[in-house]
Amino acid sequence: MKNKIALTTLREIKSTLGRFIAIMAIIALGVGFYAGLMVTDPAMRESMNIYLKGNQFFDYRMISTLGFEDEDIEKIAAAEGVRAAEGSKTQDMLAVVDDRELTVKVMSITKDVNKAVLLEGRLPEADNECVIDSMIYAGSVIGKTLNFTEENTEDDLENFKHSALEIVGVVKSPLYIQYERGTTSLGNGSLNGFIFVDKSAFDTDYYTECYVKLDKDPDLYSDEYEELLEANDAVLEELLDKSVHRIFVTDRIFRKDGLQVIAGDDKTAHEIFNPETVFHLNDCLEIFFPEISFQFVFLGKVGEELKVFI
Repeated sequence: MKNKIALTTLREIKSTLGRFIAIMAIIALGVGFYAGLMVTDPAMRESMNIYLKGNQFFDYRMISTLGFEDEDIEKIAAAEGVRAAEGSKTQDMLAVVDDRELTVKVMSITKDVNKAVLLEGRLPEADNECVIDSMIYAGSVIGKTLNFTEENTEDDLENFKHSALEIVGVVKSPLYIQYERGTTSLGNGSLNGFIFVDKSAFDTDYYTECYVKLDKDPDLYSDEYEELLEANDAVLEELLDKSVHRIFVTDRIFRKDGLQVIAGDDKTAHEIFNPETVFHLNDCLEIFFPEISFQFVFLGKVGEELKVFI
């Protein structure tokens, strides 16, 4: 009986050989496509993890509209579980290179976190040098000048020591692993790319962002990574809370704005309160300025941000 079935099957295949080959080819193609998809996902994740770990991609990005000072960065870097913390100065600017108009994010380069990958030339050393995003230009742009245009506001231009920067290198950055470079309020609303400068290129004494790298390196998006973030959220939120409180109760904010803590009293808040005391921003300002409404909001994790909104 079995021989008859096998014989009939072979006879059927032989009589429709073309159709049989076509069906087998379709099945083989489907199996190969499926196998490729199953292999691609872990391979891409592994490649991403190797690249980001090798360049010390940040675990937390902390942003404050008040800014961070060196003292704040040092305290964050000294926190338990933190491998490195670095401040970065950033500013979106309109620029031009060889008559090509660009909207770029200018960032001070960091050394221990989010390491820039040099493709051509060298990294900036002087306050009038920069390296440019490889998505904008190739190595042929080295030696040319990037100029900030007069379409920038006067306040934005005053944040830099020079309005013209020599391009000394071409880089890529772990901060940008996609083709999109983000949005901005300038130009057409989209960034063309980024440039890195030495922090001395900025004519400001505060950082706009702080990048934090934890001392453990589980794979991104793994359960272990989520647990690591959850274990450190509270510590970093407390440090951020202290940073904002310190800035608000020290001379920098109050004397800069010509304000006094209590009418008729010439003491600053720093002289009245201990800067190590933890106040939430609402509490602090309700004491000093009850007629003004402020918000103090903490947000999130890696891939997200810790922000202070005022």
